[in-house]
Parts: sequence; structure tokens; C-alpha cells
Amino acid sequence: MNSDTSRRGFYIVIETIDGGGKDTLIKGIPALYVQEFLGIELVLVEEPNEHKNRMGAYIRSCLKDSSLVPSDPLVFQEYYMVDRYTTMVCDVAPALERGAVVLSNRSYLSTLAYGSIKLPISDVSARHHEMLKSVMVQPDLALLVDVVPEEGARRIERSGKDKDYFEKDLEVQAKVRGAYLTLMQESSARYPQQHRVIIDGMAVPEVVLERAWSVIGQHLRQWNAAHNMRKD
Repeated sequence: MNSDTSRRGFYIVIETIDGGGKDTLIKGIPALYVQEFLGIELVLVEEPNEHKNRMGAYIRSCLKDSSLVPSDPLVFQEYYMVDRYTTMVCDVAPALERGAVVLSNRSYLSTLAYGSIKLPISDVSARHHEMLKSVMVQPDLALLVDVVPEEGARRIERSGKDKDYFEKDLEVQAKVRGAYLTLMQESSARYPQQHRVIIDGMAVPEVVLERAWSVIGQHLRQWNAAHNMRKD
């Protein structure tokens, strides 16, 4: 795919509780993307990035082995912030400068939502701002796939994978879901120039993918049209 340095790219993040289907969307969206935006580079970003960042790999180890999780919940969230710092500097910012579309399976909203399990969101937000204020890029579009915790747990069980540190407790997932819903509303009010959209994720994967692409495709068409108008 070609890059276009005359435009600033478009940054999309997909958020949900565990078992919400974000990985399925990350796999399915590129095939729909290339049908309309073949000439515009698409960059996929993973958080935590276990394949490129040492901290991302260590976070994955913590999720699999709870004995590695630090006793201070803020320290654990700082691990995610360190991983995100590297991802912002090495992946997200350069891609946006090239005019690419960036699609990430999580971002800072995830840190705030999961951090709220044991901490006030304001404390996590303040630390996140302190650590990433010089590099953080706010998403142009944040898509929350809303799923009740019971359904998320059923999906994880059907997948056959072992549940990780956050996935084992339905009450934890319920709190994360509530935090996400609150954050989406607050973020929309705080950043009116950015888009926050909630979609129903309770349907079968094909339907959820269709719903997600309906939102993402619409915003990408508007972004692309605005760029083309500036070129003309």
C-alpha cells in the first residue's frame, strides 16, 4: 500500500472487555478495508505488544502467571504505559505521519478501565498523562464493542484457552465494562473533535464485524474525502 505524507493518518482503536471479540475484528477488518482503501497503508497495532516490546512480552507473562503481577496495582498499569510509550513512538506516530490508517486492538482507555478495578480512574489517568504526555496520540475513532461479562466468559471457555489474570472474575469484568461505558461518554464530552462509538457485540462474529465496519468505514470515507478536497 502506498503512503501519503501530505496527509495526517487516521487512528482507530477497538476496546472491549475480555471475550468481547476484538481479536476477531482485528483479523476481519483488513479484508473489508482493502476493498475500499487499497491505496492507503493500513498498520495493525497490538497492545500489549508482546512481539516487539520487552515490556509487552513481560505483561503477557504476568497475565498468564499471577504470581508475577506486582502487589501495587498502579505499578502493574505502569507496565502497560511503558509498553504503550514504545508503541506510540515506534509504530503509531510514524505511521500517522506517513498518512497511514492505524488500527489498534487497545489503547489508553483500556488502561483506565482495567486500572479502575482497584484504583480511582483519576489516579490512573494522572499517571498515564505524566508518563506519556509527550508522545500520546489520541485516537480519531474509539470503538467500544459492548458485551456482558457472562457472554465474554462463555466465548473464552468455547475458545479452549486458559483464562488469564483479568479473565477469571466476572465481577472484575463487570467493573471494567462499567468503566468503559463511563469513559466513552466522558471522552466524547472532553474530546468533541474525536469520535467515540459503542456497538452491540452480543451477536455472532459476522454480524459484529458488519456493525464495526459500518462505523469504521463511514469515518474513513469522511476522512479520505476531506483529504481529497484539500488536495483539489
